[in-house]
Amino acid sequence: MKRSTAKKAWLVALGVALTALALPGVAGAEVLNRTQPGDVTIPLAGGNGSPYPSVLQVEEADGNINDLNVQVTLSHTYPDDVDLALVSPDGDSEMLMSDACGSGDLAGATIEFNDDIGGPMPDAGPCATNTYNPSNYEGADTFGAPGPGSVSTASLANFDGEDPNGPWHLFVIDDVGAEDAGLITSWSLSINTDTAEVIVPGTGTSGKAKAYPSTKAFNTPAGKVVSDVNFTTPDFNHMHPDDVDMLLAGPRRGAKALFMSDACGSTDIHDYSWTFDDDLGAPMSDSEITGCNPFTIKPTNFGSPDTFPAPAPAGPYGTSFTAFDGLEGGVFSLFVNDDAGGDTGFLTSWSLTVTTRDAADTVFSTASAQANEGATVLLEVKRSGPTPALLGPATLAVTTKLGTAAANDFSGPTTLEFARGQAAATLAFPIVADRAGEGAETFEVTLASPRDDARLTGTKTATVVINPSAAIVDPPSNKFNFGKLKRNAKKGTAMLFVNVPGPGNLAVSGKKVKAAKKAAGNGGLVALPIKPKGKAKGALKEKGSVKFSVKVTFTPTGGTALTLPRRVKLVLND
Repeated sequence: MKRSTAKKAWLVALGVALTALALPGVAGAEVLNRTQPGDVTIPLAGGNGSPYPSVLQVEEADGNINDLNVQVTLSHTYPDDVDLALVSPDGDSEMLMSDACGSGDLAGATIEFNDDIGGPMPDAGPCATNTYNPSNYEGADTFGAPGPGSVSTASLANFDGEDPNGPWHLFVIDDVGAEDAGLITSWSLSINTDTAEVIVPGTGTSGKAKAYPSTKAFNTPAGKVVSDVNFTTPDFNHMHPDDVDMLLAGPRRGAKALFMSDACGSTDIHDYSWTFDDDLGAPMSDSEITGCNPFTIKPTNFGSPDTFPAPAPAGPYGTSFTAFDGLEGGVFSLFVNDDAGGDTGFLTSWSLTVTTRDAADTVFSTASAQANEGATVLLEVKRSGPTPALLGPATLAVTTKLGTAAANDFSGPTTLEFARGQAAATLAFPIVADRAGEGAETFEVTLASPRDDARLTGTKTATVVINPSAAIVDPPSNKFNFGKLKRNAKKGTAMLFVNVPGPGNLAVSGKKVKAAKKAAGNGGLVALPIKPKGKAKGALKEKGSVKFSVKVTFTPTGGTALTLPRRVKLVLND
């Protein structure tokens, strides 16, 4: 045999929780027809047929059996001596034919065994090519090792619900040592299957399962978040489970968990019911089926690092379902990947058991705060409920409402983010220092639209008071204007009168004048000397007139400078 087989078992899950609903996935059914053309010789002296057993390998079935029929082409000189038993890959056995058809020769009769069509085989014969129900007229028959031992039931319906993939065994014995012999020239199976939700690639292939992903919806109620996730498959089947990697991805914040990878070795697994639970059971075994028997087990990964084809989320991957804790629900996605070719399998279905809790109570630590102009007001937001280590991430909207303050009096964030495990966060609102003399101003900050591990249960609005700062004064004015211009004919100079608002310094510059500075005293009207130079000075004396431009700068004490241009025209009249 290619691999040993394992009997199925069913796990009874304990606990009270909510179960996710399936979204549309793989549907339909298929029919498999498989034939073993090799002869089975039935000896003249009685005993076991040869080979014993005859083996027919079935692969690439996409689901469990919902109907099975068997066809045998049989010749025998005394068919009443012939016992036929069929053993499934699961290890279950059923009698096809025992002590039927009497003593008349069967010569190449093609007999179909079908629970639903035809009737029992004739006890005393004769039999011919036809469709019959499996028939046993002797009670229990014994098929020696490696046969199934004592077999009495004769119903193909007993194979329904099993995984058809793997080796099927036909055991043939002649239970009377008389001078009769026979031959089975071929036998075949016709298998109808229910198509599973997740089909793992078949012989000679590897890669993404179908469907990829398979999805389930679980929407948490308002104000609730996930506190525990368990994954259950009532019927896992694969001919080389070590090839199978299974990744569960959540609907929120990239949460994901690789809960089975490179585990359980190479032994066929049929109809295993598994519940993966962070809190119960033990990890799966690495290379042996021992430790992978149907029960509650912990998520297990022996193959890190693993990769999954798109659209699965990229790694790295953790193995704990706590990745989903503290998050809202939605559509969960199962990605199953076969990372080595040559074997097949399927999950008939899967489900999630999701437990929820109240989202963390989220409030402002205080209902009001104040700050002076030029300072920053800090508003603390706290979360409570579960211990900090169990807090999930959260996002809230932050809105502001103007009171007596204007929109340009402050700035601040529009969202608040909590990291996983973070119990408190601070909102910072810088206050603009604009001018003194204002009264107190106000605005409100409100928390809204919580997502994931936050619910607003108390103080969700805080009032901010802006106090005017006495240290802030209006800057001194630098505005000035020009007065009269008076000339000195003998010296070829002039005096420009400038009216300034307060103490400071005046300066004059230009291409055709000498730069000059003068203190402005306490302000008022100040005479600023204008002294032409070079040709400008000579032209004024000799020709009697000159035109040029100057720049005058006033710098108030403790303030900023202001520069204005002035056009100068000097004329000597005498």
